[in-house]
Amino acid sequence: LIHEVLFTGVILANGIPPVSQNQDSLPASFADFTNCRIVLDCTEIQVAIPGHMDEQCATYSHYKHRNTLKGLVGVAPNGYVTFTSSLYPGSCSDKEIVRHSGVLNEMAPGDLVIADKGFLIQDLMPQGVSLNLPPFLTTPQFTETQAQLTSKIARARIHVERGIQRIKLFNILGFIPHQYRSSATKIFQVCSALTLLQDPLLKEVQPQPEPPTATTPTVPEPPSVSAAASPVCVPVPAAAVPRPASTAAASPVCVPAPAAAVSRPASTAAASSACVPAPAAAVPRRTAPSVHVSATPARPVCPVQGCKVCGISDHRVLRTCRRCRCMYHHMCQNEDEDGKLCNDCFHASLLR
Repeated sequence: LIHEVLFTGVILANGIPPVSQNQDSLPASFADFTNCRIVLDCTEIQVAIPGHMDEQCATYSHYKHRNTLKGLVGVAPNGYVTFTSSLYPGSCSDKEIVRHSGVLNEMAPGDLVIADKGFLIQDLMPQGVSLNLPPFLTTPQFTETQAQLTSKIARARIHVERGIQRIKLFNILGFIPHQYRSSATKIFQVCSALTLLQDPLLKEVQPQPEPPTATTPTVPEPPSVSAAASPVCVPVPAAAVPRPASTAAASPVCVPAPAAAVSRPASTAAASSACVPAPAAAVPRRTAPSVHVSATPARPVCPVQGCKVCGISDHRVLRTCRRCRCMYHHMCQNEDEDGKLCNDCFHASLLR
């Protein structure tokens, strides 16, 4: 029921938004790709090792070095998930998943699809639909134009990585056991639909609050003087107040004073009784609550720096190089398999 309401009734019913609808919430990173309709990427989810040998071979991923299920995710330029395919065995290639999922059948002439280098799907593109991939290194070094194009595509393609990260933050997708393998596709699609209920990935596409309207300030009316004014304090002779022998020198007791002894205006003649001091023993006192002060100093808050490759500052997906302490995305720096060094430090360690 949840799958029918969230995935079938929301993602499939609305389909992939057209380019004209994406223009209303196009972020600045897509300034050079204004006709982009969708950004594609695949993700893998670890699954329990199947019992049959042929299923083990089909689900074994040489990229993850474990048995996985693989799915295709499409994200609009504003960061919302607009397409989620079924889950396929981990040994399937990105091209076969794109062919079988039918995502390209929804494209129209003039649309642009952004993907990673592994999506060699130029022969699958419909007529009039263009594909934008990062340039391949065919020379010893990228030219200045190729380096700028790679940076622009990485800055636009990072949003699909962040969308996939939101999907995989659900603990149920951390590992698919045997009993859930038949329902793995529905679980994956429901989790992708649940991300639509969260806040937008990009702050620049969030709805801005309306400015407060200017209102005329109202002047409060002066309070009216009532007959029941506040009581007046008059001293009472100490001899008129009975006291114990041990507290003879205590503070005076608060007793009502006769109205005739208090001089009041004619409008406040019927005021309440006067207030005189009361003995200290009759007044409850409050003790100040003890405040526990922690001796542990507050941790300093480090400013969030952006990735030195794509420039996006998202602390949830940034990593810190353990040698030069620079910030980088693990999607942008993929030379070090352990993910503890940036490319510069990793190459320097190889030279040593």
